[in-house]
Amino acid sequence: DGSYSLEVSSPGIDRPLTRLADFKAFAGRRAKLQLLRPINGRSRFKGVVRGVAESEILLETPQGAVELPFDSLSSASLLMQDGLAAGPGLRPAGKSKPQN
Repeated sequence: DGSYSLEVSSPGIDRPLTRLADFKAFAGRRAKLQLLRPINGRSRFKGVVRGVAESEILLETPQGAVELPFDSLSSASLLMQDGLAAGPGLRPAGKSKPQN
């Protein structure tokens, strides 16, 4: 009963990555990750998502490849990169544009 307003929004270019499936779907995209606890003195990482192995996030950083435990993740999101905002909507790497 009564009226209401419904607001729909997009996660945008800096889309949060919240599930292991997100890291699979957006493999090949640049992302930034924040951990709850530091690993080898680091809790912030930026690099290219390479996918997942079991419950580990595979990330290629400028310092080399790292495997980060998904359950240690505080936050993660995609980073802006060439071509990411070029089309009408954000699609995982390798996905084709929908046909009308």
